Amino acid sequence: RDKLEQVIYNLVNNAINYTGDDNTVTIKVTSKEDIKVEIIDTGKGIKEEDIPYIWDKYFKNKKKHKRNLIGTGLGLSIVKQILEAHNYKYGIDSTLNKGTTFYFYIKKED
Repeated sequence: RDKLEQVIYNLVNNAINYTGDDNTVTIKVTSKEDIKVEIIDTGKGIKEEDIPYIWDKYFKNKKKHKRNLIGTGLGLSIVKQILEAHNYKYGIDSTLNKGTTFYFYIKKED
């Protein structure tokens, strides 16, 4: 439970840092076969060629964002480690100038 809280905290914090001028961050939870958690921002998005690297330690987008000087570059790599340790699927949908959605799936108990 603590580790999932850390995942959500890191993803929400990241969304706050990169959200657009409307200051909107959305958290969406849906439940079908598994529980899908989405953290959605309305920022500038991520270039497609950068997406494979954002999970790497110390990778930081060079674009200015709301709290450009704050952050270690470890948040998303920690998210990746925790989700992989739990065997949870995860990913990113991003559109330039429209925003980014980070998502992961929690397996329902049988």
